[in-house]
Amino acid sequence: MLKTDYAYPIERKSLDGNQDHVFFKGKEYIEKVCQKHPNAGIHLTGQALAGAVCAYIATEQPAVKKAVTFDSPNIWSSLSPSIQQKAQQGQYKRMLTEYIQPSHYVGLLNRHDQGVGQIKYTVPPRQQDSVQESVKYKKEKLTPF
Repeated sequence: MLKTDYAYPIERKSLDGNQDHVFFKGKEYIEKVCQKHPNAGIHLTGQALAGAVCAYIATEQPAVKKAVTFDSPNIWSSLSPSIQQKAQQGQYKRMLTEYIQPSHYVGLLNRHDQGVGQIKYTVPPRQQDSVQESVKYKKEKLTPF
């Protein structure tokens, strides 16, 4: 299942009709938690594929108050058009933060697509501050450390 699940964000596939995908399984789990604890404010974190799952759930589940991911592929192409529109309007910038290491290839996948939340690249301290917003680095060429 892992290879198939990773194919969606990597190959920029739509999730339409694939209810067995790990993104949906994660969303179902959080929905069960919300039913059991209706007043809960949920915070999520994950790395690589788990981070992509967290980002997806954060866009779909209003109970998620904060999500932080590390080196996760960009999930833009896996989102529905209505969620993409909300992301373009900046609705997930305060709630979803994605940290990317320029030397970690999974986190760089599909970064040329529109971003979903707030994206920060981690770079060595000698290259400006330790964490910067991606916008500042789009103008420069990144060198791996």
